[in-house]
Amino acid sequence: MVVTVFGDVDPDAAVRLVEQHFGKLQAVPDFKPISFNRDNSIPKSLTRHKQTAKQTGMVLIGYPGTSVLDKKDYAALTVLDAIMSGYSYPGGWLHNELRGQGLVYFVHAYQISGPAPGFFAVMSQTQPDRIDEVVGRIRRNVDRAKAGKITPEEFTTAVNMIISLHAQENTTAAEQAQQAALDELYGLGHDYDKSFNARIEAVTLDDVVRAAGKYLGNNVLVTTSPNSAPKSAKP
Repeated sequence: MVVTVFGDVDPDAAVRLVEQHFGKLQAVPDFKPISFNRDNSIPKSLTRHKQTAKQTGMVLIGYPGTSVLDKKDYAALTVLDAIMSGYSYPGGWLHNELRGQGLVYFVHAYQISGPAPGFFAVMSQTQPDRIDEVVGRIRRNVDRAKAGKITPEEFTTAVNMIISLHAQENTTAAEQAQQAALDELYGLGHDYDKSFNARIEAVTLDDVVRAAGKYLGNNVLVTTSPNSAPKSAKP
């Protein structure tokens, strides 16, 4: 268990309070650490469609991703995410092409991850009759990344965007406490976030292209709409 205390506190008093409330907890004698070495591979691409009563269309494409413990690949996919859809703020290829042309209500790529390998996903909301076009454009941009068609300007813009917007994250004591607790729990160290900029700045354009080729292969496509399955969601 990890307890974090942030803010304008008396360190000695804080330690006494932690000992008072948690010091008598007994360790489990036969405790076995949880293994994060899990397989998240997708052996074969799958498509699924769910017909709903909602008068809107949803698209979710998930690819195998990495874990936060794989520092190099996780940082490279963070930059790829920013190139494709922005970081903490809409932007990038997908936003400019899809939202910019009025094809979607929103679109964003993101990592779903933790200490175990997770997934790299792209989600979008659109009109039901635009699902096929949206899926096609998302896939085209994924292929663009895998082919290395990323300009140095796009790469540099993404890196600068990440560093600038990350500086606006974890600004409250509660946010900092949560970040430190999770990083310590995962074995990264309570002050791991201090190296964020250095990890992002160490990413090269070749790293991003390599990560795109490594992870953006087999995938699961899920769509929902009030209509029957679109062409893109049929096996």
